[in-house]
Amino acid sequence: MEQDLVIPKKLTNPILKYLLDNEKREQLLVEFPQHRFGFVCGKRNCITDNNDLSKYLAKIEKYLLSYYKITKKDIKSETRYGCLISYSEAGHQVGPHQDYEPHENYTHTRFNFMISKPEDGGDPIMDEITYDLAENQVWICPAGKHKHDTTIVIGEKPRILLSYGYFIKNEQFNKIFP
Repeated sequence: MEQDLVIPKKLTNPILKYLLDNEKREQLLVEFPQHRFGFVCGKRNCITDNNDLSKYLAKIEKYLLSYYKITKKDIKSETRYGCLISYSEAGHQVGPHQDYEPHENYTHTRFNFMISKPEDGGDPIMDEITYDLAENQVWICPAGKHKHDTTIVIGEKPRILLSYGYFIKNEQFNKIFP
């Protein structure tokens, strides 16, 4: 799992400030997925919204794709979740799952990072390996090929995750992430 990139705080701080405002967060994050434990809310396809927040999300997307030298011709849009925001509190844990992989010649890939990391927990687990990552540290998850989940969120500080999803051509995926 690639994890060398750390997104600059100047790109994520406006999003973090917005999401830590209870009123704004409650207006934006209107999806409440069913999970076994703890509170979680979120929003899918955030980058397609026409608001200031989507502009910041688009800047991060440009930064990510540029860093990994991924061009628009190398990818197909992943429209089920797209750019996803997830906000979770103490007790929440994502259960083990594997995302859908509808295109034979593409790898469903998610570029994930926590813009707010809880005091403890909330760490990604892939193929039963737990990764302790810093805030804004990107982890690449070939979500359609590997089971993944998280550890339980502990403490008062929320776990706020940004996740950008794409279907990347297999040959390009293998060049970037051997």
